[in-house]
Amino acid sequence: MLSAKNKILLSVGALVAVIGGVSGVRSYFVQPALAETTTQQAAVPLRQVSVSIAKVSDVQIWNEFSARLEPVDYVEIKPQVGGTITEVNVTDGQRVNKGDVLFVIDPRPFIAQVNQATAEVQAAKSTVTYSEKEVERAAGLIKRKNISERVFDERANALARAKAELERSKARLMQLR
Repeated sequence: MLSAKNKILLSVGALVAVIGGVSGVRSYFVQPALAETTTQQAAVPLRQVSVSIAKVSDVQIWNEFSARLEPVDYVEIKPQVGGTITEVNVTDGQRVNKGDVLFVIDPRPFIAQVNQATAEVQAAKSTVTYSEKEVERAAGLIKRKNISERVFDERANALARAKAELERSKARLMQLR
């Protein structure tokens, strides 16, 4: 029997023989094929390529991601009245403070409404004054039995309606201001 040392030597020797055989086969078959390829490559003209020197510089690394961005705070601005906007004093994304004028709405229609309501108040005052005089006349006439109670009641009712109309006109004027 062989010792462990001899087994290793025998294995190494067999390996060397196999490698040598493969090397011989390679030189016999492969080398002539390589020689033919080299001659064919020499016949192909070489291409011109541009060359540059590599430079060291800082590069910003960034990635692209598809996303939908939403603001942290979202404020919807709605006017309290309708109308034509004549001035825009704010841009998208601008910071604003409470009380800043963002838009100016055309004031002419509102001025006209206030003027109309003022005229209605004056007309209602005039109607109240007239109705008061009518009731005073009717009171004097009813004492002398010159008019019926129905006519007196109609004039008193007209005065009450005139006073109610005056209050309604005043309330509308206050609302517009």
